[in-house]
Amino acid sequence: MPVAWRLEVRWPDGPRDCEAIAVDVAAGEILLVAKKRVPTQVFRVPLPRAGEPASAVVAEPIASIAGIPQPTDDDLRRAPPGARYMSQVTSADLSPDGLRLVLLTYREAYLMSRTAGEPWLEALRRAPQRLRMPPLVQAEAIAFDRDGERIWIGTEKLPAPLVRFDPR
Repeated sequence: MPVAWRLEVRWPDGPRDCEAIAVDVAAGEILLVAKKRVPTQVFRVPLPRAGEPASAVVAEPIASIAGIPQPTDDDLRRAPPGARYMSQVTSADLSPDGLRLVLLTYREAYLMSRTAGEPWLEALRRAPQRLRMPPLVQAEAIAFDRDGERIWIGTEKLPAPLVRFDPR
């Protein structure tokens, strides 16, 4: 399948790891969640319009999410070196209505909500809602279903289960 478009993104203060990307079509932007940063950092770039030539853009920082708990000293003692990665955001998705953003770490998921017309800049200042999900090894993929009622979570480790999760 041919590439529809390409977007070169630069970070404002140098390279970083980013695995979590969510497209907000209504707002015309792409949300990028940086990995390996404490607190979790969220950036945005404009969503390219059809037919626009590709150009480099600089990601704009919009929020830091302080409500994602980091590994405890006990976690670090029990499971080095993997424990230090447990709270890193590995995936993100927006609900079909664009009002909820779900973030996945290796051990938990977090839900952020906004009201219609509220920018993510404001909504991400509130503490995220922690979602109780089943234990999964190396959770790396998350997505809302088409009606936005359920969330699907996948892992990288075999047998690579795909888990349907109802956050309500």
